[in-house]
Amino acid sequence: MNLTRRLLLAGGLAGLTAACESAKIDLPESSGASLTRPGAKLDRQQAVNLVNSFRRSNGAGALTLDSHLSTLAEEQARTMASAGRLSHEVGGDLPSRLRRGGYRFATAGENIAAGQDTLVDVFGAWRASPGHRSVMLSPEATRMGIAAVQAPNSAYKIFWAMIVARPPEA
Repeated sequence: MNLTRRLLLAGGLAGLTAACESAKIDLPESSGASLTRPGAKLDRQQAVNLVNSFRRSNGAGALTLDSHLSTLAEEQARTMASAGRLSHEVGGDLPSRLRRGGYRFATAGENIAAGQDTLVDVFGAWRASPGHRSVMLSPEATRMGIAAVQAPNSAYKIFWAMIVARPPEA
């Protein structure tokens, strides 16, 4: 890792740590582990716990980890990785993808990202972006799915997708 990347990473982690401390969010040590390592896997429960801590600190209710949404998030991340580009539309728009995947919903939103090595990095990027932040804090959402897909031959190395939703009966 070159010096510039190390300094940017250190600065980003310091800023994220300070921001998380101000919002009283406890970050598990393992959430800083690089997911670009061969065989590394995202701990989805850790991810939903992190998002729920953020939601609690902002007055929003907790989300439940939804395996169906995680599968659909993984499909989107994999589609972006195969295309080598970051796009909400690469696999079709979110409502179309959810319907095609057999997921019934009353409301849904999505965050995508690419290039962030760790859960801490992607959470920090989403948290700092007003649009992504509003998806994570959606008061209508009750469920969440998340995925990270490695793409070692792409410029990004990793693609992320998070879907939050509320089924019609919820």
